[in-house]
Amino acid sequence: MFALLIESKTQMKQMQQSTLKTQPPDSSHLYAIVCIKKYANDLERYTEIAWNFVYSSLWMHSVFSSKEIQAAKEKITLILCKGKNIQKSFFEFCQRVILSRQHINNLDYECLSFPSLWLDIANSNGYAASKDWYNEIKDVRKSLPEYLSEIKALADAVYDCSKEPTEDNIKFWRGYFIEKEKPVLLNMFLVNLLHQQYNFR
Repeated sequence: MFALLIESKTQMKQMQQSTLKTQPPDSSHLYAIVCIKKYANDLERYTEIAWNFVYSSLWMHSVFSSKEIQAAKEKITLILCKGKNIQKSFFEFCQRVILSRQHINNLDYECLSFPSLWLDIANSNGYAASKDWYNEIKDVRKSLPEYLSEIKALADAVYDCSKEPTEDNIKFWRGYFIEKEKPVLLNMFLVNLLHQQYNFR
């Protein structure tokens, strides 16, 4: 069974207990604290957009409590603060979510872990598992800049239409994914718009 997936609720609970243990602070944690204080307004906006995207991409058939949503958003904030450029971190986050979605779609599974657990950077079976996949793409892009450009475009589209959800923007990106013949990415884009518009959680 693929590492991203959790076979039972019992295993999920065990993982949650083991991955959420208190860890000693390191330089990345200290930078995150500075980042949160310095870029509070931008972080809140990026975190909200990122949460809407990951939720609509991986858990759109689930309804979570406000406590779980808040915990997940806190994990996203820490992820965005791991890099020194929040916007760049956001685009990486979205692309890694897309890669995770593609892997999950190719497998049969019983359940996916809760967002707050899946997004925990200490959990190697969650979001963290997408790091190697993304790094491989970055390596290829050094020679082929347009390699898998459509997933990068979806990240751009999510940000663009979250900031300015105008008819022109939506039509542009819809047309882009149709032209590129990427129905799965088009569906992710449209579902994200729907969740953003009506605040489904």
